[in-house]
This record gives sequence, structure tokens and C-alpha cells, in this order.
Amino acid sequence: SLVCRLTQWSVPMLVNQSPVEYLMSPAGVTIFAGLVAFLAILIVWPEVSPIERQEEICKMAEAAPGKEEEFRSTNQTAFVVGYTGETGRALVEELVNRNIFQKVILIGRRELNYEGEKYDKLEQKVVDYERLDDHADLFRGHSVGFCCLGTTRGKAGVEGFKRV
Repeated sequence: SLVCRLTQWSVPMLVNQSPVEYLMSPAGVTIFAGLVAFLAILIVWPEVSPIERQEEICKMAEAAPGKEEEFRSTNQTAFVVGYTGETGRALVEELVNRNIFQKVILIGRRELNYEGEKYDKLEQKVVDYERLDDHADLFRGHSVGFCCLGTTRGKAGVEGFKRV
């Protein structure tokens, strides 16, 4: 077994070497590194806490399906920034399918082709992200805002990645 092999390898080294020599050997370094990692985990573990208010959040999630009709009747509006990416497209489909907002403003660099009656509550607005201050009015007066902006360093480069 692995334990037998490790014992056969490390015990003779300990017998034939001083403790300092053993710690400097590959087996000693491996054991020391493992011990340091174990201690680090023990020290950090208390810092890792479960989700705050987890019980409250779970109760809210369980009650959500019954609240959709109530929310729908309040004529809420929303905006979605970054709706042309994968996450944004999935969010828009979910919003359209649930039909809980009176109107959804889609804010992006380009328009997508949404055809069909189920997309009637969508309104697309093309903006220049370098001049968002010029489009501040698009973000005002909505009940909810969703941000799905994202990119990769490969697509946008380091500076573009930081800007997003």
C-alpha cells in the first residue's frame, strides 16, 4: 500500500540522518509543506463564513413564485445593460418569459433582432459606452436595473477589460 511504501522510504532516511538533514530531504520538504498548508487552512477556516442571512434568503426564494403576480400588478419597469452577451441574452429571455415587467429597456452598443409578440415590452437603446453621461436619462425612473456587462482580456485587451 502507499502507506507502507512511504514508511519504507521515509523511516530509514530519518534513522540514517539528523532531523535537519531529513527536513532538507525531498520527503522532509513534502511533509513540511503539507503541515504548513494544513495549518494555513486551520487559520483561515474560521474566516470563511456561510452566506449571511441564508435562512432569510431561502424563505424569500421559496415565496417568490407566489409574489410574481403581485409584482406584475405594480407596473414595474427595468433596464438591462449588456444584453447582447450570453448572460444578458439569457436574462432577457427569462424576463420576457416571466412577463413581470411592464417595460424593459435594453441598453447596449448594438441592437439585436427580437421578433414576435412576446418581445413587445422590450425597447432597445444604442449607446456609446465611452459617453454614458450623455445617456443618463435612460437609467432614470426604473424600478430595477440589471448589469450583464462582461468581456475577456482576449477580446478587449487589458485596458478594455479594466474599463468594463
